[in-house]
Amino acid sequence: MNHTTPNSPSLPGVDCDVVNCEYNKDSQKCHAPHIKVGPQHAVTTGDTVCDTFKKDCND
Repeated sequence: MNHTTPNSPSLPGVDCDVVNCEYNKDSQKCHAPHIKVGPQHAVTTGDTVCDTFKKDCND
């Protein structure tokens, strides 16, 4: 996956509460080049995970 740069735009409509994610850089907005949410067998919000999460090395 590509790493974000300081000027990467946020993904429209994708909010993120995970403050230690490398892609959460601007007021809880996702700056990843794309996101992947899973797993396929999820049936509730609590069953889902963001597979795009990458721990911020500055954290």
